[in-house]
Amino acid sequence: MRSSLNSRDVRLASIWLGSGMLLLSFCSQPASAATQVFTSNGNSTLSILQSFEAAIGGANNGATASPQNGGFRTINWDGVVLDGTDDSGNNAVIFKNAVMGMAPNRFQNHGSVFDEIYSVSGDSYASVNPAAGNAILPPFSANNIFAPFQFDNQIGITFIAPSNSFTGLAPVQSGVRGFGAIFINVGLANTSSIEYFNGNTSLGKFFVPAGITGQPQFLGVLFDQAVVTRALLTLGTARIFSASLSSADTFPSALTTAITPGPADNPAGGANIVAVDDFVYSEPVPVPALITSSLSPASGTVNQPFSYALTAIGSDLVMLSATGLPQGLSFGFKTGVISGSPTQFGTFSIALSAKNNEGTDNETLTLTINPLPAPASGSHTNIDSDGDGFPDELETGVSTDPANSASTPFRGSFAGTPVPLTPPKLSIKLSFAKQFTDEITLSGTLPIPAGFDVTQPTVVSPKLLKGPSVAIDVGGVVKSFVLDAKGSSPKGGFDSFRIQIKSSKKTGVPTQTAKYTAMFKKGSFTTLLSDEGLTNTTVTKVPVTVPVIILYNFTFNRVDLTLSYTAKTNKIATAIAK
Repeated sequence: MRSSLNSRDVRLASIWLGSGMLLLSFCSQPASAATQVFTSNGNSTLSILQSFEAAIGGANNGATASPQNGGFRTINWDGVVLDGTDDSGNNAVIFKNAVMGMAPNRFQNHGSVFDEIYSVSGDSYASVNPAAGNAILPPFSANNIFAPFQFDNQIGITFIAPSNSFTGLAPVQSGVRGFGAIFINVGLANTSSIEYFNGNTSLGKFFVPAGITGQPQFLGVLFDQAVVTRALLTLGTARIFSASLSSADTFPSALTTAITPGPADNPAGGANIVAVDDFVYSEPVPVPALITSSLSPASGTVNQPFSYALTAIGSDLVMLSATGLPQGLSFGFKTGVISGSPTQFGTFSIALSAKNNEGTDNETLTLTINPLPAPASGSHTNIDSDGDGFPDELETGVSTDPANSASTPFRGSFAGTPVPLTPPKLSIKLSFAKQFTDEITLSGTLPIPAGFDVTQPTVVSPKLLKGPSVAIDVGGVVKSFVLDAKGSSPKGGFDSFRIQIKSSKKTGVPTQTAKYTAMFKKGSFTTLLSDEGLTNTTVTKVPVTVPVIILYNFTFNRVDLTLSYTAKTNKIATAIAK
């Protein structure tokens, strides 16, 4: 059963209004279970915030720099010093004694870190935007408030196990049941919001109700389980002010651009500047390993690059694995990526796993690998669905499986790099008027190494099990033969092959170039050769390309021959290469 959250829906949410009335409403945000949404109407902001804390339960754990059993954490910005000495100088002075850039890990002892350096103001941002000030952005709890200023009007917060920031240890990912914040001066509906995340999976975006100028509003969402690992707050429609730091999220850092005031607050005109004050969230707790990458069915193509990144969250080291992969794909345990070029087609159930000290998440990814599509034009001899180097039509002709790279004419071995075949003589005669009268004649030479044993297998497939053998593919016309010790196919059939290998009793088989001849008679080859351009039409001496492949001595030999093609519609056609 999937334990992640992207397939679950909140069917019923409990929304606490400022009047204290409980309103039931339907919503579609994914979540772990029924969700309580707390919002105020301005006059009842404090009581709704307190109701949210009571719903979490337990005590306020304050700045205790270690995980606690139950309770909640709060942040207000009033303890942040604005003269440049805060956090032992780990800050950026924007406007001394008025506005400061706060370290992202300033509240690590509260169990949270921020995405970047955000600003804390003690003068309601009047020093950096004269259109702001106490009438627009009064603090909810005196005296400081909080807002972004570098890139956009959003604040990102990630929940971790509470710890001392000076230890130098990496923060440990954790999760909370609920998170809420005071928003100041929300003047436009459906603009200011909090979006909740579990890893990269959104648990829903919730909007802050609009109020009157300078009014504080509370928005908090409480889930049944500690599934929230991150929250993203959007503040109004514009930044209160903007400026750039030499470093976006680490210190030392200093202003590199002049302070630019944001717009005057004008909700009627679409400009709404908003700040935030008090944050409250449940005690961060360890997060069991949870796969966050998409489990939607994936697909790829044989012999084409494929990649799938397995991602997961967890509060400590998460071990990832993926098994049941088709041949050609592998899983990088360090990178978490399935990659490679698959050599099998079909549908595979990939077992995915993420494991840490808190738990294991096992999921299944359905992966479909499609065969290479037939070319719009050109020879089908170039289609190799399983990537073993042997064309599909050749494997079909010798009864090996073109969809399984472990089944090949070379006892499971791949074809390897084709050996250029000395261009042979090739003559093709086709009849479009009468079936089973087509003929192919092929002759040329094959290299024979010293010591070659003419009695041993030279190709092994279900059709060629014993003794020396050969397989020939002329543009999709596939013939295979078991040969005798003299290199000849059995007599009496319409098709024949012979290779002349010289040897002596004293020296055996020397290195040589052996002549061969092949004859295919009384066949019906027009359909097989149509993709090479040998079609039922009237043409004179048109060049066509016909691949010729010979499997012999466990060697894949190939040449693409240019033939001169002459044909008459519904009659006779010839293609010759000399």
